[in-house]
Amino acid sequence: MPADLLFEIGCEEIPAKMLAKALADLPAAVTAKLAGARLEHKSVKALGTPRRLAVIVKGLAERQPDLREEVVGPPVSAAFAPDGSLTKAGQGFAAKNGVDPKSWKTWGDMIASCKTLRAKGIEPIGVFMTPEWSTYQWLDDIIVTGAWADQIQGWYLPKYNSEYLPWRQLNAEEFAKAVKEGKFSTKDPRFDTYLKLTKDVADNCLVKGFAGISQYDDVLKLFHDGKVAMAWLGSWTAPSLGELPFKVGSTYLPPFGKDDSPYEINKTSYRVGGPSSSGQWGLTP
Repeated sequence: MPADLLFEIGCEEIPAKMLAKALADLPAAVTAKLAGARLEHKSVKALGTPRRLAVIVKGLAERQPDLREEVVGPPVSAAFAPDGSLTKAGQGFAAKNGVDPKSWKTWGDMIASCKTLRAKGIEPIGVFMTPEWSTYQWLDDIIVTGAWADQIQGWYLPKYNSEYLPWRQLNAEEFAKAVKEGKFSTKDPRFDTYLKLTKDVADNCLVKGFAGISQYDDVLKLFHDGKVAMAWLGSWTAPSLGELPFKVGSTYLPPFGKDDSPYEINKTSYRVGGPSSSGQWGLTP
């Protein structure tokens, strides 16, 4: 909600002639700075005495409006060498835009990269949703693990334990038992962490309108057409990626750090594999 701003500066005594000029010039100077910062306002007024200058900004916006920018990089032929590696031009473009998945060490790093892309008008990650299974369901499963990382091992049923898997995904029976016993509850502060993690990634990383994307092939097409910077796809898609008109790389969803979830353990915690995959094991590096 817009509010009024009073900015006041104390100073040594200002000669009358200079004071008059300062009061005349200040409104234009402040207006120009506000315009450069994309902060809307109604009016700017300057007041002053020989030892004090003040500016009153009426109806100043609380925040800048969202900004979308189209970032055009060098041609593919200039950005990539014949062996597929980035040229200096490609490296410079990536560095300028501050997005490098290889630098992700925690979940927060990924969110920061997504914010950078979104601020430049680039949709970060393509996902899809279906009633049966989807990449969004994989995401939700991973976030639950991050929010309850310090508890999940205590929910394991002995009959499913393995000395080779000290950290693994809960199966349906174990999860249902945790819910029934109130261990997985909306009253737990961990649920607030779960909601925050979910909101952060949905607001900043997932392609706008992702809830309406129901087909896996639609996400692949968005990636192919350059409408998303990244696409969450299955490993079975790898052969078809060679047919894309540009060079692609791969990364993984980074683990949660203490700044992301106060309940992570062993410095970083995350789970790999989706509900329908065979790689449903958590890792604690």
